[in-house]
Amino acid sequence: MPERPNHRGTTPDPIYPTDTSALLAFLEPQMNRLAEAHPDAMISAHTMLGAYVAVRGSEQLLGHRAEGLLDRFAYDLMHEQDLAVVARSHKERLRGNAGSVRYRIRHADGSYVAVETTTVIARSAEHEALVCVTRRLPAT
Repeated sequence: MPERPNHRGTTPDPIYPTDTSALLAFLEPQMNRLAEAHPDAMISAHTMLGAYVAVRGSEQLLGHRAEGLLDRFAYDLMHEQDLAVVARSHKERLRGNAGSVRYRIRHADGSYVAVETTTVIARSAEHEALVCVTRRLPAT
């Protein structure tokens, strides 16, 4: 795993955008549309390697404040038994294939929540990010 920056936007590394304000301005319209269409979901944007750069709805789904997730890797919260399936799905997303994956993610209270995340790549000439819609799965 790459080393994490001490605070947002200061690491000159392609993993972490140096101009987060421009990236967030690019992502805002798409995240707004997704939040309106999926009010019960967590909407997040990530670097191509999975670090959170923007989050909405995380308190409702996971009990985590959005600020506490920024610059963290989504993998840090996943159940260790689900890491391989999520990594395979992540590789498919990086190849440009939209899709979904089911896994367990850690709630702020330490329990795990079963979720499904649908991911697409948002791209422009200057920016690219993974944009995700994560929903809680019904208890089985």
